[in-house]
Amino acid sequence: MSRGVSCKSSQTAFRRGITNGAEWYPLTGGMQDFNYVWYGCMEVTLEVSCCKYPPAHELPKYWEDNRVSLIKYLAEAHRGVQGFVVDENGNPVEKASLKIKSRDVGFQSTKYGEFWRILMPGVYKLEVYAEGYVPREIEFMVVEQHPTLLNPWQVFERPITSPPKTILSIDNANTPQTEEESISFPTDK
Repeated sequence: MSRGVSCKSSQTAFRRGITNGAEWYPLTGGMQDFNYVWYGCMEVTLEVSCCKYPPAHELPKYWEDNRVSLIKYLAEAHRGVQGFVVDENGNPVEKASLKIKSRDVGFQSTKYGEFWRILMPGVYKLEVYAEGYVPREIEFMVVEQHPTLLNPWQVFERPITSPPKTILSIDNANTPQTEEESISFPTDK
């Protein structure tokens, strides 16, 4: 497979050892589709053998053949943006909705208020909103060398025309912050 050879003579070869799964065999309604659409998770199936169920004694060879690539792939989880969504008292906001602007699929913060998204280097806008809080849009830059940690002092503002509401803070240090302590820093462009 990795050499670009097809598993069966009736199938097309794997160009550079890669295939679009739907071209190889169709699958409708799999976990990859469900998790991507409903939870924004990126799931991948790695086909490392033409044999669906290779004998157990062959598994160490598949591991050794693919170990470096698999570890490098796992490291990609650290590419992109990460941080916490917390209220003005530093309490995590569970299930805050987040979305990278211009992307179709959003995601939510965990019960600890944490969030992350794998992204290539570039400039992005993050939309964050939760019931009872004023939404906020934050521009940030992702660089190649390390994950982008969003600034803890970028906060959501209260609406002028409505009663005071709790503000949301994007926090990578989980530092409590009141509105009076909030400071706005310009984002890198």
